[in-house]
Amino acid sequence: MKKHPLLVKKPKVINLESIENQVDYSDTLPIYARIIEATRCIETGATIETFEMYFPRPILAEQNTHRVFSRNTGSSRAIPLKTMLRELRRTPFIPMFWGKNKSGMQSAETLPWFKAKMCSIAWSIHRVLTFATVKFLSKMDLHKQWANRLLEPHTYIRQVVTSTSWDNYITLRHHDDAQPEIVALAYMVKKELATYRADEYAMYRRVSCTHKKNAIHWHLPYITEEERVEFQHRPLYLAKLSAARCARTSYLTQEGISPRPEREMGTFKKLAESSPIHASPLEHQAFPAKKRNRQSRNFIGFNQYRAYFENHEHGQPVSEHTEML
Repeated sequence: MKKHPLLVKKPKVINLESIENQVDYSDTLPIYARIIEATRCIETGATIETFEMYFPRPILAEQNTHRVFSRNTGSSRAIPLKTMLRELRRTPFIPMFWGKNKSGMQSAETLPWFKAKMCSIAWSIHRVLTFATVKFLSKMDLHKQWANRLLEPHTYIRQVVTSTSWDNYITLRHHDDAQPEIVALAYMVKKELATYRADEYAMYRRVSCTHKKNAIHWHLPYITEEERVEFQHRPLYLAKLSAARCARTSYLTQEGISPRPEREMGTFKKLAESSPIHASPLEHQAFPAKKRNRQSRNFIGFNQYRAYFENHEHGQPVSEHTEML
């Protein structure tokens, strides 16, 4: 009888199979990638998805090289120091494998048990010393934009990612040459997309490109069904609320937070009326294009709200009652 992969001695080889086994069978792996909004145009068949992801801070550089993505990420400059320290205590980043050194950018096999154990202990000691150092810097009244940086090698971050194109990301990152942690993340993205695409009619919001003035037919992450119905004839208002909630990812989670439209409109005004404008949170909202191959900034088949805002609303006082042209 075949044993459960986690009951077998830790694999000597680090490859897609061993990484996928950790994802599929581990209950303690903190990494996740889940779709929070998926939309499909009835006429063109174009799709757009927004993911909420949680992954180790050390792989952020690789994650951010994909220019087809619109994203907002937890910021070490914005998250309060106490929150960062609490996250470090609760969910410290520990490598998925203790890989043996070799030439090249990736390890192919794990260290012997004893050496791996010593590495784990040394890694933990470094984390404890880093925690103590940052606590001391906090007592010295050092600003979080510097103090928090020391915690980054040991922490996880949240990121909201929206895209109409995922194939290149999965091809590059779900690969033996990539770091195990980003392989795991890409594998989760691949699985989540496969689940949704297996039953598009049930899993995707179906929208029409002929109803752009109706919020029911927009891609709006973090907007509730009740809000869509109540404000269905004010899509630009809901787009602003969605942008503010996506921006919140830089300093808070979305969990356990009730919608607060008035406060969120205030957040949007700070983003849109600042100079220079902070417009990345406006890249997650979209309405379907009439042609599947139409490109709007980094989206294909959907018109990005940031493009619409910069062409039609930027420079005017922000109003929740703005009507679409």
